[in-house]
Amino acid sequence: MNPYAASHDCHNLYSNLSSSSDACSYLYSHLPSLEYVCANLSILAVEIERCKDSSEMEGKYSAPMVLIGIYISIASLFCILAMALDLLNGFRNRKFWFPTKLFSLNAASITVITVAMKLPVDLTSPMLGAMDQVAKVGSLAFMCTMMANLMPSLASMDNKALIANVTDLKYQAISKRTLNDQFPEETLISTVDKLSQLVKGYWIMTETSSPQFVMSMKAMLCTLSTGDDTDEDLSIYVLLLEDHMQLAEKTMKGISNSMNCLIQKAEKKQHSNLLKLLEKSVAFDGVEMFDADQIQSPLPLKLDNSWSLPIISLTCIAIVIPNIHKDKIDALFKSAFEYVNIRRATATLWHEVEFNRKWLGNSLKRSGYEGKTPKEIISLFSQKAKEIVNEFSTSTKGEQLDKENLPLKLIAANSMHRIAQTIMHTYKSNNLEIVEDELFTRLSTMIADILAACFTNLPRVITMKCDESAIEKREASVVAEVDLFGRTIEIMKRVETRELPIMNRDKMGFIDEWRSHLKQP
Repeated sequence: MNPYAASHDCHNLYSNLSSSSDACSYLYSHLPSLEYVCANLSILAVEIERCKDSSEMEGKYSAPMVLIGIYISIASLFCILAMALDLLNGFRNRKFWFPTKLFSLNAASITVITVAMKLPVDLTSPMLGAMDQVAKVGSLAFMCTMMANLMPSLASMDNKALIANVTDLKYQAISKRTLNDQFPEETLISTVDKLSQLVKGYWIMTETSSPQFVMSMKAMLCTLSTGDDTDEDLSIYVLLLEDHMQLAEKTMKGISNSMNCLIQKAEKKQHSNLLKLLEKSVAFDGVEMFDADQIQSPLPLKLDNSWSLPIISLTCIAIVIPNIHKDKIDALFKSAFEYVNIRRATATLWHEVEFNRKWLGNSLKRSGYEGKTPKEIISLFSQKAKEIVNEFSTSTKGEQLDKENLPLKLIAANSMHRIAQTIMHTYKSNNLEIVEDELFTRLSTMIADILAACFTNLPRVITMKCDESAIEKREASVVAEVDLFGRTIEIMKRVETRELPIMNRDKMGFIDEWRSHLKQP
């Protein structure tokens, strides 16, 4: 029986009974109907209980689940912590556009954000409770906050993105203009002040061309005035979003101060041993003297010299000369180590020296050379180097050698043989006796001369490295060069007082070009 029909019949029976003047006669005449209704009242009661249970169940399922709330809270906490750390990082580095380092868009953050956004995204749920509505509105505000923090990270994800291309185009245009204005082709970079201004300019360009910075400035629509008088000259390096827009004074100061802090921090790491060693150099004679043309190479082809090989080879010979005070040996060794820290490409060559105390298989422990004369020590290095070359020649069975693909060990052995033979040739041709102290002084001076010539290229190297074309690598490149600039300021000041040979500055980066120039009458 339909419960709704039974309810209707019951209602009609009650109405008619109430309006009848003779209730007993009415009941008697409608007895069949009354029996029908009474028989189905139990069914009606069951249906009523079922509806009641259904209503309670619906209310139970529609109520918020505590476990889901905990998941959402934990995910939101991770997002808040990441955004807070980015905020602190921005304040610490004086980058008040707050670039995103931790809270950026990636697979992990997307997973966390998906959980955190359960409430605002689930728009179809009724959530009629007051607390539920407050939670949903708060989550919507949180979603807007996360979107604002994520926007800058989108700009740096792809170097081919439109915003990256636009800022990169502006960066390259200003870079070329800056290089041409600051350092014309015919003028050698000779002052630390000019280089300092250029490095600051690159820092300003790098920070204001950062995609995260551009996206943040787009959002803020910053239209305040340019920096104060101290930063007025640097304002020409600022990459503006639009022609009519200017960078806020506080932002300009923040960018400049962050760079000054980096330089000051780097200046505390000056290479003191290198500076002392450079005091021994009064000319560039050692650049020419370390390798004599009269010496026959053990290889059938002529190899180009590098800055690092003669510095390391001469150092290895010098530190094992007997009867030299330990302080002098340690100072020279530390100087070579500091050189490797500047010229990172040399780290592979230096690894064997620093960690194994060997060079081409020869031990560099002073105890192994006790009782030997300086001439015998030099001969040992020369002989070991020649053996390495001969072993390689035997293994290749006379095959034609490719100069571009020679093993590094073979190149180092060839250089050591020539240097050792040159030292003995110099003493023999001048009828000089090899005395320990004099030999150590001679080798130290040659190393100092080569270092001085090499360091004349520091300003040019720093400038070139700052001009990194890949936008996502540019900031790291400029930061590294700002650090190098700060660490080598005193070295560059020392070198710039020297009278330099009149050479094309592009050729000054190669030691063989120096040697060719110095040999000219």
